[in-house]
Amino acid sequence: MLNYAVSGLLVLAVIKLKSSTLIKLAVCAIFIPILTLILLILQSGDTSIEQELINLDKIGFTVLELLQFNVKNFLAMVALLPTITLWYIFGLMLIGVLIYRLYWMSKVHLSRFVCIFILIPLSIFGSLIARLNFAEQHRLVYDLLNWLCAIPFSIALICLVLKHKQPFDTSVSLLSYVGRNSLSLYLLQSLVGVVLFQFAFPTWKIYFTQTDYFLLFIGFTILQLAVVWWFKFKSIRGPAEVVFAHCQNYLNRREY
Repeated sequence: MLNYAVSGLLVLAVIKLKSSTLIKLAVCAIFIPILTLILLILQSGDTSIEQELINLDKIGFTVLELLQFNVKNFLAMVALLPTITLWYIFGLMLIGVLIYRLYWMSKVHLSRFVCIFILIPLSIFGSLIARLNFAEQHRLVYDLLNWLCAIPFSIALICLVLKHKQPFDTSVSLLSYVGRNSLSLYLLQSLVGVVLFQFAFPTWKIYFTQTDYFLLFIGFTILQLAVVWWFKFKSIRGPAEVVFAHCQNYLNRREY
């Protein structure tokens, strides 16, 4: 959440600039840090998947050990923030601003041909090439390149939905409710993940393949959509959003 908050502040500082300037900022913010980090990794070497698995001296964690582990991860994330994650998220947010300007303000969008036959194949084949060349010996390089390859695929899906939004009215309404309750869904996903991987089935961290993770992701998505549908059916908000609304009301009263 810290990444998104800080990146959002940067977006607010530049959101009034021209679209041509935002395109340049987005390209630089996304590509330069990632490609620089990839070059540094290739120069210094990277651990393979097998080595990472061997270094896992513990499969499970106690609650205290899990808390310490998360604190270390948070500090590592803060260290990475000014080098890569901040700029990557900032660039993605700028892409969102540009899509908004193109469609909702100018009614311009990419054609189906560009989306289906250029952007989506570019994303899929780029990810496959990165996987074949880097997944085993340079896993972190593959992950970074996979980030880049996901961008054209996401843009294509957004443009296709906007192009054919009438059949998606019901699902778009549900997805809008997903956005309204995104923090509760994020916390639910994190809680379920911790329970499964740390306490219920700790060996999954070692034996899970990418296919297993993909199927688990599908399961998480179905669970979250079911929860959102229930929220929508009952006309209620997620618990995290309710807490934040109460905090905001309290702070507003304090101002007066």
